[in-house]
Amino acid sequence: MKLTKSIVILCCTVMCALSFTSCEQESVTAVYGLGISQFNSGGSGAFSDLSNVEAYLNSKGCPTSGESRIWYCTDANYEKCDKQAAAYFQNLVKNLSREEVSSLVSEECSFTYSISRLADSSDPESETIYPAKWQYPTE
Repeated sequence: MKLTKSIVILCCTVMCALSFTSCEQESVTAVYGLGISQFNSGGSGAFSDLSNVEAYLNSKGCPTSGESRIWYCTDANYEKCDKQAAAYFQNLVKNLSREEVSSLVSEECSFTYSISRLADSSDPESETIYPAKWQYPTE
């Protein structure tokens, strides 16, 4: 009887300990896209401006196409992922220069390079969230 009681107490203690230590925190995985989210240019130089902007961004390590423009984040919630995405983005754009861009494009050119995710990844029509942006000519 004493042995049974001891085993029951031991089992209860182990179960309590496991219930406290095995609490798994839920997490989310957010998928972000990097790219030009807005572009304006006038006249016949629009295609040239877009080509020059894309080439400039890519040369500075800021992808505009392909798989390299996709970035994933897994964290406790979307807010934390958005903060990580903004920090990642700021590191990417730190070497961009509006002065350098101005020498490559026409005066009418303006664009926004950003990192974005869909608010609801299962619905392509959902709101787009922009944790960070870099705008030319000014922010």
